[in-house]
Amino acid sequence: GMILLRHRLGTENGINALRTELQKEANRYPMLLQKILYSGTHTCDWIPVEAIDPLANEVKQLNVSRAEREVADALHVFQIQMAELIIAAKHTGKPICF
Repeated sequence: GMILLRHRLGTENGINALRTELQKEANRYPMLLQKILYSGTHTCDWIPVEAIDPLANEVKQLNVSRAEREVADALHVFQIQMAELIIAAKHTGKPICF
């Protein structure tokens, strides 16, 4: 299927909870909020290779210890999954697709 790595980032409710958490510091996470967590049901979106480094910087800034307890575990899993997708994109020179 030409797919190196696949992650399901969460349910609609889970994505909404992550978005709510990151919106507390929205200026730190513009790409995560506008390109990835803006909807729990989006498909056919992609992050171009040129945007992988800025995305990686946002993912590195995620601070699970400051998150609300109810969403901290989900945020940690999301951070790991996004890091894996970023590594795969950098390794292959291909975009991240949703």
